[in-house]
Amino acid sequence: MAPREETGPARRAAGDELSLGSQAAIKRVSRERISEWARLGSERGQREEPRKGALVALELALLWKVSRPGFVRLLDWFEVPKGFALLMERPQRCQHLWYFLHERRFLTEPVGRGLFCQVLEAMGHCSSRGVLHRHIKAENVLIDLATGEVKLIDFGCGTILQDTFYTRMSECQPLIRWCLCMEPTDRPALEDLF
Repeated sequence: MAPREETGPARRAAGDELSLGSQAAIKRVSRERISEWARLGSERGQREEPRKGALVALELALLWKVSRPGFVRLLDWFEVPKGFALLMERPQRCQHLWYFLHERRFLTEPVGRGLFCQVLEAMGHCSSRGVLHRHIKAENVLIDLATGEVKLIDFGCGTILQDTFYTRMSECQPLIRWCLCMEPTDRPALEDLF
């Protein structure tokens, strides 16, 4: 299975979920890059999670909390020596909102309103579950081309919703500090970043 996309602490790959006969996405989250951890709760509702209370990457716990239509469905997860593997649904005919917009150049008002309303509903559900996504952008919104359903993906920058100020940034904090060093010679060169 070849990596499809690599970003930050995670690698994504497309694959077949053999037992269900449908497409699945596998996201590997590196243990060394996990900055926040959480205990897995039983928020999913009807079925009891046998691994309730397990210490997992915050991203996994957040996705577990919000799992329902409007979000990419977490099918299962596995702890592996170097981190976690998340097995998620992958609608057969889906496209990132960015590519959807790029191909069409513009949307009619009813289509745009429908997509925007679905994103807002997903954000409302996140809030009701105590989750703050923190990285909503066109690349983190999938559109199921067969149904028009919008799915929010990538909770890697997410956190628990709180009533106080947020004082921690996600994985970008060390990079931001490096770029803002007082001494210009201590700052990274462009080739250091890529």
